[in-house]
Amino acid sequence: MHVKQGLIYDKNTGELIGYCNLGDINDHLIRLEQQYSNDTSQGTCLATSVMVIMIRGLFNSFTFPYASFPTSNLSEEQLVPIFYEAIMQIERCGLKVVSITLDGNQGNQDLPVKYKFCNPFSDNTREVYLISNPPHLLKTARNCLSNPNRQMQFNGKPITGKYIRQLYEIATKTTGFATLPKLKYEHVHLNSFSKMRVNLAAETLSQTVATAVRMHFKEEASETENFLEMMDKFFDLLNWLKSEFLVWLEKWEIETKSHQEMKSSERKKLMLSDETLLGLRITGVTSFLDPLEKYFGRQRQSGGVNENPTTKEFLKNNDILRVVNTINIETHTGNVRGTRSNEFTYVATEPLQKHQRTETNETTVLQVAPQRNPNLLSTLHKALEDKGFDL
Repeated sequence: MHVKQGLIYDKNTGELIGYCNLGDINDHLIRLEQQYSNDTSQGTCLATSVMVIMIRGLFNSFTFPYASFPTSNLSEEQLVPIFYEAIMQIERCGLKVVSITLDGNQGNQDLPVKYKFCNPFSDNTREVYLISNPPHLLKTARNCLSNPNRQMQFNGKPITGKYIRQLYEIATKTTGFATLPKLKYEHVHLNSFSKMRVNLAAETLSQTVATAVRMHFKEEASETENFLEMMDKFFDLLNWLKSEFLVWLEKWEIETKSHQEMKSSERKKLMLSDETLLGLRITGVTSFLDPLEKYFGRQRQSGGVNENPTTKEFLKNNDILRVVNTINIETHTGNVRGTRSNEFTYVATEPLQKHQRTETNETTVLQVAPQRNPNLLSTLHKALEDKGFDL
């Protein structure tokens, strides 16, 4: 998420907040490189964005913004120690890291082309998978189609968004029955916010729009029509995985477990291996980064009309959102759908239990439990316990 450049003095800690901070290992490597570099003009740069590592449950709604790193230009070499330290700390909390989902940031795309690696904190008995976020890929494909500076073509014919813009103009001038009822102004005239909405991209790259392109523009737009159909099938395949394929897979697993007369080792031979089942279920989760998109949306909403916070404001809002994440009510607007019903949270009105007081001859001593200094691990443990995890 982009933040406003600038330095702010924190009177509580005496620090200047706004510089890039990529963790101890990366900071030491940067200083070492500057020390042995002939270019002495390099200094500590100001952060222009913040990278967030969020923990998400694979089969439940648990989410937690674990770490934030103010940065400017993050390279693939700097991501490696960040990921390894995050995996180490998360594994120490009792969670099992299964995958890392990345968006389309340039630093993420420059990572080595490798879809998995051994988890070094599990005695190399488990693997961590690197997964691209399918909705993000759909948005970037739509953005490429809508970009007038990109001259895409295949088989000598153009693949361009001008046909979709012409369809919108035809639809606005036509009265009566609408052939493209879902094609609106925001589908055609994109801004920085509408580019992030997955539903607009899915409705643009659809079979309905492809049929309209074929009907109005015939052979000249055949490759644009083919592009729209291919992207629609790609997204429908992911939805089919979740709505039909995973349901069939679960029924198969339940039927296999019902054979109690057989040994456990024999029952496992009746269906796919556990590793294959886990991989198929991971493939069916098509909204890995939705909680992160919501988190960024709440960061922007925290500033009111100021949707571009400073680094200090971002970190302050991060601490607040960690606490209120489990009791907030989801909004109806945004670029992702909610995962919980918008029911009001029940608030108990009973008075709090009073602490017992013991009086002495001179003073009154209040007996209370000792307080611990809050830290990241204790906050994470509390969030896990609220979600029902037994630590």
